[in-house]
Amino acid sequence: MVRHERRCFVSRSAVNTFFIQDDKIFPFRYFILFITFVVILITLVIPGLTVGPLLRWLKIEDRTVALKRQNEQMIKLSLAQASLNYIDTHFVEDLNNDEHFRAVRNRYERAIQISKQKLDTIKSDSIKPLPKTTPILKKMLLELIDMKRTELSKYLQNGSFDEELIREKERELDLEEARLRSREG
Repeated sequence: MVRHERRCFVSRSAVNTFFIQDDKIFPFRYFILFITFVVILITLVIPGLTVGPLLRWLKIEDRTVALKRQNEQMIKLSLAQASLNYIDTHFVEDLNNDEHFRAVRNRYERAIQISKQKLDTIKSDSIKPLPKTTPILKKMLLELIDMKRTELSKYLQNGSFDEELIREKERELDLEEARLRSREG
């Protein structure tokens, strides 16, 4: 009896993972792999997909998230009101002569209305892009950003709002300022 030698590029240790002895394959190997796959599927994937809908169905909500949303809307409302007051006192003539100034003022009026509505319902916010700016309008928007920063520093000193929320609003102002400064015109 002539025994044919098998040539294989797999190391002997790798071959031993599939076989118990030289030619005897590991018994029930594929069944064990299938059971492992099913256990992982049942214990990780299915609960991961069903926890969210289950929490919504049970109406379980984190109270700190709702409070944070409410505080965020309150700070947006306060900043929009302060911006509107600033525009009304410092840019009276420009408001009468330039439609861009009126558009920015209207934007803050809408922000106030939206914030008031969201305080009632505590829903998510959508961001609308700014129109193309003129140099005078750009100057006004940058002044508003500075005024908002001043207001935020007052809130920080008073302890009116959570420091993390104020820092988040400062980052938003930084992004808004960077966007305005990067625009031409």
